[in-house]
Amino acid sequence: MPFQRKSCDACFSGRRKCDLAFPVCGRCQRNKRECKYASTPQSHTDETDHSNNIDHHRQPSSTASLDLHSLSSDDFAIDFGLNDSRLIGELLTQNIPNVVGELGDVQPVAGTTQSWKWVIGQLKQYPGEFVQRVESPFIHKTFDHGLDGEAVRTAFGICAGCVCLNEVNQSMLFAALDMEMAKLLDLVAGSSLRADLSRMQAIVLYQIIRLFYGDTKQKAIVEQQHDHITASALRLLHRANAELGAAPPTWETWILAESIRRTVMIAFLVFSVYSISKHGVCPELPTLSVLPVSMKQEFWTSETTYLLHCDEEQIVKYPVFTSLWLAAPPRILDPFEKVILVACKGIEAVEALSGPDSLT
Repeated sequence: MPFQRKSCDACFSGRRKCDLAFPVCGRCQRNKRECKYASTPQSHTDETDHSNNIDHHRQPSSTASLDLHSLSSDDFAIDFGLNDSRLIGELLTQNIPNVVGELGDVQPVAGTTQSWKWVIGQLKQYPGEFVQRVESPFIHKTFDHGLDGEAVRTAFGICAGCVCLNEVNQSMLFAALDMEMAKLLDLVAGSSLRADLSRMQAIVLYQIIRLFYGDTKQKAIVEQQHDHITASALRLLHRANAELGAAPPTWETWILAESIRRTVMIAFLVFSVYSISKHGVCPELPTLSVLPVSMKQEFWTSETTYLLHCDEEQIVKYPVFTSLWLAAPPRILDPFEKVILVACKGIEAVEALSGPDSLT
């Protein structure tokens, strides 16, 4: 008996798995394409009823595949999907969520809220914010930009060029960025922990510039460098745990450790944005779910608060932090907290528990 193709024409030609939804499959719906099936509609309907339901969180057409270069932050409408109660339950009970379907496919990110609009808008502002204030939610204002901070100091110039980016100077900007990235991706033996942090902070800024201000070529480079950068970020966390675990409990030491935690978290959020926008899935979820977050974010802005309450410090995993935040009384959030909470819990929950004014 000859093989009868069940997938739609678009999924078949693109060699993509089709969810067999009729009259329009999830992939064609997201990409606003015409959806045609080779076999009869009834067979597709029956198959959908008995499928493994891998794509049961399909997004409507409002969350179509995105072109990051042509759209502004106001054009994004993809939600991270962590505000789904079922997935949050998996994160809290298993730590590593099950993001792979029964057939080995990475499950699509669910949700159609405006949460990612806000998250992407914040990430996009980081280079300009760094230029204007010499700090960002992951670069502390007291960070030493001397010898150990050379990479961040150089990134300041690249970010300044990004602020002034236009069609005339963009080739020069990205040529300079390429040269700096080539230097940063080479491992430097014997470098200090602060120097390694400076390099990772510069890398995060450069990837934000590539992703939100670059063309298709720049986004392709982001994808090519993914594994190298994520591995380097996790090595930085491991090194910080080893070197700072027995260090004297000073505010400066806490700031260094927290800067590393924040930088690594933002690095993975940036890659998550890229993956969701291009593929509709987020392979970073397992790693995000185990990244460390401090329960005392107020230490970031106040040495006095640290000295008074340093014994109350507690480092927890990302989903635990967001869960405990939900149970705590409403309070003003710092910019880093807002980003990771909106990404996980959704903008509606954060607005309800901290007030919309705190998200401006």
